[in-house]
Amino acid sequence: MSILRPVIDKACAACGSPKKRVLLTIMACVALPVVSVHGLEEHKIVDLTHALDESTIAWPTTRPFHREQTAWGVTPAGYWYASGDVVTSEHAGTHIDAPVHFAQGQTSVDDIALDRLIGPAVVVDVRVPCAQQSDYRLSVEDLHSWELRY
Repeated sequence: MSILRPVIDKACAACGSPKKRVLLTIMACVALPVVSVHGLEEHKIVDLTHALDESTIAWPTTRPFHREQTAWGVTPAGYWYASGDVVTSEHAGTHIDAPVHFAQGQTSVDDIALDRLIGPAVVVDVRVPCAQQSDYRLSVEDLHSWELRY
């Protein structure tokens, strides 16, 4: 855990939410074996996760994200306790759809091997057109332009 501690601490300080701290810690515990198994320490790892909050986009027919703080402070016994309840659709924000989502008898997300979720990637920078047009879509020409440069 010590390798990721500075990253986790910085992210926790930024989010300020006990639930998110727990999620970050769990993700860090899962990531460490992947690094050692796949030799990813030689590569740049890009974290594509996003915080979930009331502005998170969800599938229109599902319940929106909601977090209720249920405890935050020193208890009558004198120890700190922070807790909350989270409700969100499994189709909210950036997510992965499990194969079972569209095919009976298929795999759920927790059964997908982590090495199936890691692979080489490239960055096609379209920040400029996105700043000019909020619903900009990556085009074939963007990809051709990227290929010519690299």
